[in-house]
Amino acid sequence: MNNVKNPLYLVEKNYNKLSKAEKKVADYVQLHPDKTILASLQIISEKCSVSDASVLRFCRTLGFSGYQDFKAALVPEILKRGVTIYEEINYNDSYQIIREKFTENLHQDIHKSISNITKSELAAVSKKIIEAEKIIIIGLAGSAGVARIFNDCLLGLGIYCHYLTDRVEIERIVNQLDKNDVIFGISHSGETQEVVFALKNAQKNQVYTIGMTNFASSSLAKYADINLLTTVPENILGSYSCQPRIAQLAVLEFITIEISRYMNS
Repeated sequence: MNNVKNPLYLVEKNYNKLSKAEKKVADYVQLHPDKTILASLQIISEKCSVSDASVLRFCRTLGFSGYQDFKAALVPEILKRGVTIYEEINYNDSYQIIREKFTENLHQDIHKSISNITKSELAAVSKKIIEAEKIIIIGLAGSAGVARIFNDCLLGLGIYCHYLTDRVEIERIVNQLDKNDVIFGISHSGETQEVVFALKNAQKNQVYTIGMTNFASSSLAKYADINLLTTVPENILGSYSCQPRIAQLAVLEFITIEISRYMNS
């Protein structure tokens, strides 16, 4: 399927043209393409807290005649990507079922997140980190722990870097960076204000920016020279879930291995 009728490509390309309600639908579709093809228009509108008309307008804005036309175009793209149905864990599931679902879901999270990184992106990120004069890693809330772990990994390889989780420090230090430096911003939602601010302002000073988020159409992704995209659907634990952090750490471990390999080649 070419990009002219590829729904996921069209969502990303036209994201900024969508209304606020349509963006809610876009976010859901990007995160849950497998669930979208199984859901009715009414279910999608409920999931996104928008009207049925908003879902229909979303489809038509992308050039489809309606929701069924949009879903029909989405199916081949899902099959091409080898996406499988994410196993939803319910509170009344047995221990064995929860264990099996969790293991399979986690495997999918890591596999798809790692698969999103191309060879050229991996090489570019690794090279920039190795050659940078200063490396600043930024993450808040749940991403703060991930930033610290990555910072420790790089220090262990002999690469001097620093991680920031405080708004005042971020504003002060970002303005001191230049084209020889790298900022690595981590935000699952891609909308953490401090992280978005850091990458946006860093680009003004020609600082090389790397972003890690779960949403290709997020604000963070717009200001990243390279965006490392994780692929973690929502689950019953919501924002308290460790799964997004596990996927982030897997991607960072992948990068760390490449950096180590590059340094010892």
